[in-house]
Amino acid sequence: MKRFTPRRIGTICLGFIAMAPPLIGQSISDLGTLEGDRFSFALDINDRGQAVGYSGSTPLDEEENFDHHAVLWENGRITDLGTLGGDFSLAAAINNRGQIVGQSATASDELHAVLWEKGRIVDLGGGFSAAWGINDRGDIVGESGGDAVLWRKGRIFDLGTLGGTRSVARAINNRGMIVGESRTVDGSTHAVLWKNGKIIDLGTLEGEDSSTAYGINDRGDIVGSSPTMSFGSTAVLWRRGRITQIGEPGLRSEALGINKRGEIVGVSNFPGEFGLHATLWYRGEITDLGTLGEGLQGFATAINNRGSVVGTSQFNLDTTHGVLWEE
Repeated sequence: MKRFTPRRIGTICLGFIAMAPPLIGQSISDLGTLEGDRFSFALDINDRGQAVGYSGSTPLDEEENFDHHAVLWENGRITDLGTLGGDFSLAAAINNRGQIVGQSATASDELHAVLWEKGRIVDLGGGFSAAWGINDRGDIVGESGGDAVLWRKGRIFDLGTLGGTRSVARAINNRGMIVGESRTVDGSTHAVLWKNGKIIDLGTLEGEDSSTAYGINDRGDIVGSSPTMSFGSTAVLWRRGRITQIGEPGLRSEALGINKRGEIVGVSNFPGEFGLHATLWYRGEITDLGTLGEGLQGFATAINNRGSVVGTSQFNLDTTHGVLWEE
């Protein structure tokens, strides 16, 4: 599974990587929005096909925009998950038990990490906090007060840093391995793995100084991105302690999610295409997943173990909807 923060959207090489066309037989479905909204974004999907994200009247990355509500898509229906009393909430991840985590504004406009379970919302902590990932055991990861944290059985644990002042935990697998990012002593940001109580620096591409990890599967394969001086950022895979560039050289890309089969999803530029497109990497091929209608851009944020993918796609220049890609 994965965890990527919506506000973030904004060398070892495999050699030649084949560019495949949009998948033949792959359908794209518009997940829709809450009534009256024009924007939605699907951020995660479990193996039961339940998807979560948010819906609102304006894009989430606009300044001072907090009118979004966390939503659940299930069996063709969209459900407003509600808030802690404020006007904003966001559902970031869902496990196979149907437990959902994210962030919500309180009545006093504080942003707190939350858990939605059995029809109710649970406040996980005070101050600024957010929950970005959850595994099937109910372990939750995220951030609180600028530090990466783990919520387990009602307790919160500070995961620490690489010596810098900030860290974020973005995803946790069913073996309890956690990935995210941390500032180093010199102020750089590096992808990290928390395992058996220790923090491990995953490093960067050769010659670069930063990286971040967004997702990890139960085999321990990790995906993310490493910014480059020449073209923004490139998608990377960490496997058995080695970092590999999977994004096409010279094109911007980010890997945001991975399933147990090693299928990776994210975003990438494609030659001759405008903007970023939802992307699938698998067995050396890069596939453009396509967009809704006349849409110009899309993002793939998560893939479940059955190969279903969720994300977002422009419907037109003024509207963006959460979408589901299925074979």
